[in-house]
Amino acid sequence: MREMSESDKKAQKRKVLVVGAGGAGLASAVAALQANADIDCTVLEVRAEYGGVTAIATGTVRACDTRMQKEVGRLKVTKEDAIKQYLEFGKHGQDLNMLEIHMGKSSDAIDWLLSLGCKIDLLSDYRHQSRPWKEGLPGGTGLTEVLFREAEKLGAKFQFETRANELVMQDRRITAVKALTKDGSTVTFEADAVVLADGGYWGAAEGEFDCDVPDHLRNVILISRGAYPQGGKGDAARMAEAIGAELQDMDKLDYTAQCYVNDKGECSESGGTATLWSDASGIIFNQNLERFVNEDYCFSKEKLTDGIAKELERRQERFVWTVWDEKSREDAWRIRYYIEDGYIGKGFILVGNTLQELADKMKVEPEKLESAIRQYNQYFEQGLEKDPLCGRDLKREKVHPLLKPPFYAMRCGIQCSNRRGGIAADAMTHVLDKKKQPIPGLYTAGSSMNSVLFDGLGWLGGTGLTACFVWGRIAGTNAALGK
Repeated sequence: MREMSESDKKAQKRKVLVVGAGGAGLASAVAALQANADIDCTVLEVRAEYGGVTAIATGTVRACDTRMQKEVGRLKVTKEDAIKQYLEFGKHGQDLNMLEIHMGKSSDAIDWLLSLGCKIDLLSDYRHQSRPWKEGLPGGTGLTEVLFREAEKLGAKFQFETRANELVMQDRRITAVKALTKDGSTVTFEADAVVLADGGYWGAAEGEFDCDVPDHLRNVILISRGAYPQGGKGDAARMAEAIGAELQDMDKLDYTAQCYVNDKGECSESGGTATLWSDASGIIFNQNLERFVNEDYCFSKEKLTDGIAKELERRQERFVWTVWDEKSREDAWRIRYYIEDGYIGKGFILVGNTLQELADKMKVEPEKLESAIRQYNQYFEQGLEKDPLCGRDLKREKVHPLLKPPFYAMRCGIQCSNRRGGIAADAMTHVLDKKKQPIPGLYTAGSSMNSVLFDGLGWLGGTGLTACFVWGRIAGTNAALGK
């Protein structure tokens, strides 16, 4: 019998193809090669560089039962505590089995990142913060740098500026992926297994949110587009649906009160809730100049975002006001950043030397604005610890009465930035068809995957990176081993 040549052996290698070189895709590639070194692993990335949205993330990973938590003796870090928090904040919708895996594997994910050379500190009971790596790369950038170098070291090949656009099936199995290269030519990549991890809709342009916006948000949303150009454009979901995969919870949107609006109704090019998250130095009003949310939530951004968005939904209004004084500007670098970036001249930040002048520019009743500010300031005159209207901690550092002119105001509205839902998957990350059956050879992880299954409908800081490393590792391992 003829001995198998090296070229024959290479031809018979299991081919694993990963779509997306963000956190989930890189984690999948590394995990695949760790599970089975004798595979051919290729990563397709539409952009010219790796990292995706993970690279611009803060680097905060939510995890429980980690050795770092145990070393400092903190108690409420068990899986049971974490699951309870998810269920309370996530507004339900979770699959309990998926949530158990999500949090149960989070400690392993932290250990895995540490074993690769990532630098991670314990930030709070649940949050773990990555530190700058060798070259001083911060947050998510450092994480993706470590993962990319490890993937290359293990033998992964990267095809940049290559956009996957079609899944090829034969006998109901995935056999290849078709992709467009930078010059517009079509290339076919054979594959025994494919992991879809393209970053969801974080990089989608307006019009690429091709599922209908829910009726309860239609008259409230200002913009429907991805917040980060580094993210996906929904390609994975479209490709998967085209071959019979089920998309779940696509009407559940990631939305934040983060789009700034000028008096012409134009939205700012750059978005962010920075002025809302300004160390609790300002106050927030709805369009009727009523406070409705505890501004202490500035220190828990997910609560602030959720509270504002829900109020806009309830009232069917399109924006809120955030108001500050000169002391706020002095205290909060985020406010100074937008002022220095020209947001006054562009009409996104309004300024008045008096509250009446500010009200005129806001086009609201001066007496109503003055009365609302006066009521708030009186809480401080009375020496109250908590304000009786919204429960704000009036003794917190940088919380102060709004007395020092000039006064500032900015309008903020909802921008849909991604979808909570996505490709249906089981606990092994197999992509499911409309009959809830796995599609052989097809896996998904990260923002391409339906995050409602484990994350719920709320937003907890750090859950996105946890999903990258927990589900990315599971997808890569199973793809490599054919499980």
